[in-house]
Amino acid sequence: MTKRTAEEVLASRKPRQLRVRINFDGDLADQIEALEERLRVARRRELLEGEGLSSDVPELERQLSMLRARLDEDAEEFTFQALGRARFKEILATHPPTEAQWEQHREAAKSNPFLAAPECDYEAVAPILIAECCISHDFTVEGAAKLWDELSDAEASKLFEAAWAVNQKASIRPTFGTGTDTTPSSGPGSTTPPSGESPSASSTGG
Repeated sequence: MTKRTAEEVLASRKPRQLRVRINFDGDLADQIEALEERLRVARRRELLEGEGLSSDVPELERQLSMLRARLDEDAEEFTFQALGRARFKEILATHPPTEAQWEQHREAAKSNPFLAAPECDYEAVAPILIAECCISHDFTVEGAAKLWDELSDAEASKLFEAAWAVNQKASIRPTFGTGTDTTPSSGPGSTTPPSGESPSASSTGG
């Protein structure tokens, strides 16, 4: 049996990829949220009063299903590919956490002593990872920084989470942004992406 060289292993390697779909139609997202709330109210009413012939639930469920299908159909897909380990580590090492981020971590750790320390300055790292890992789009670091600054927190988070996760285990995502304090990257993200926008790995390679 012929033994393969390191170069041959690397040449045949298929880097892990991860895809995320994002719908940038804010009006449609608002319609879905409003309809979800109406559906919750209707279901609570049925629990209290019983299901009658005039129940609104079936129609609301039908409308919600149609809107969610539109949300997914019109979403833009982004494909992210893992960097080599050395490059990923280099990006983190050259952008260490800021003193402000360390201070936020120290404050948060008072109520959660098991909180892992921040691995980098996520604000600086995010545009670099997005630009270098997103192979489906022609992003420069400057362009990715513009997206990072001008997209909503939820939209930007999905891009960064995908760029981070494709280089780590699928369950590890950085949590950041307004209202999230400084939950470190070694813990699971707290954001649940809307239906049709969850990142999905396309390869099990590392």
